[in-house]
Amino acid sequence: MKLSKTFGRVATTLVATAMLASVAVVPAFAEDFNGFTGGTSDKPIAASDIIIKKELYLPTGSVTPTQTFNFDIKPATANPSETIPVQDGGTVGVRNGIGSDLTNAGSVTISPEDDDNRTTTGKYDTVWDNITFTQLPSGFTDAGVYKYEIVEQDLDPADEDFNDATAQLYLYLVVERKNGVEVGNTTADNYFISGATVYNATAKTDKYTNWYKLGSGEQPDPDAQVGTVTVRKTVAGAMGSKNDEFTFTITSVDGADVTDAKISIDAGAATAVSENGQFTLTHGQTATITGLDAGDYTIAETVDRGYQLTDVTGGTKNGNGVSVEVTGGHITEVGFTNTRNAVSPTGIVMNVAPYALLVVVAAGACFFFVRKRRED
Repeated sequence: MKLSKTFGRVATTLVATAMLASVAVVPAFAEDFNGFTGGTSDKPIAASDIIIKKELYLPTGSVTPTQTFNFDIKPATANPSETIPVQDGGTVGVRNGIGSDLTNAGSVTISPEDDDNRTTTGKYDTVWDNITFTQLPSGFTDAGVYKYEIVEQDLDPADEDFNDATAQLYLYLVVERKNGVEVGNTTADNYFISGATVYNATAKTDKYTNWYKLGSGEQPDPDAQVGTVTVRKTVAGAMGSKNDEFTFTITSVDGADVTDAKISIDAGAATAVSENGQFTLTHGQTATITGLDAGDYTIAETVDRGYQLTDVTGGTKNGNGVSVEVTGGHITEVGFTNTRNAVSPTGIVMNVAPYALLVVVAAGACFFFVRKRRED
């Protein structure tokens, strides 16, 4: 009798332990999936719970472009032996994704407003924002882990400056049966998404990456498409003033948008080049324009107030400016010297002339008056 009771207690303990272990597997599994642990039968994982960072690499100093990226979720084929690791060290087999393609399942717009999320990583900068998802696959009729691919749509209109640098991005969804549903029940309403994780071709990740003006190779190339121009200002001559401002205009011969570039005066804060391409310098200042598309440009100066453009260095002189060729990864330096020499006081002659004429007239009148008296 005692032996029977003892055996019963042991069996009960083992069963309870097994039940606890089986219950613990799901949270551990879900927790390993990028931390998405909120899925329950009453509150399954929602599309808004899928957090993927859209990261844009761009040349250091260039203006953050405004661009919307749209994403589809498509069923993917799992390899026969493909598994996903779980937190306790085990693995779970992966099934093929089901259902049809979900078009426009997510989107994100990168713009200068995201510069709060901009960092410099050496030869290029990164700026990011989170992709917002609005759809997830549905219609599951069995528990398991299902594989999908997150695909970025081609830009419309196409822009060759943006390179899709993410080879593959896979979304794995954990699907469970609701409490009390028997194994083998194939009604879609009896299953829910309890967890999710994202992998690229080789490892877990939370990023989808594009490059902007950094080439299309295996690594970002800061020398691929953009270059830099520096403009130095010198004032000379006896009447030259270091406080006079001189207006310059940079224009693309090839039609490139100069507002994609940034300008910094004397290594100060970089701001976007104005829509008309104009900027001002005084004596001794240097303007550094970064993020210019490779191509030909003219930099012209407005010459006034008695100054003469007496010297230009760098590029090819062209009227009151220079023509320069910008090449990726290089700095093109140009210099402008304006001279205003001493002015001869020729204006003074004009100022005293009326008085000299009065003196001459008065002298003539006196001579005429004296001579007339003598004759009388």
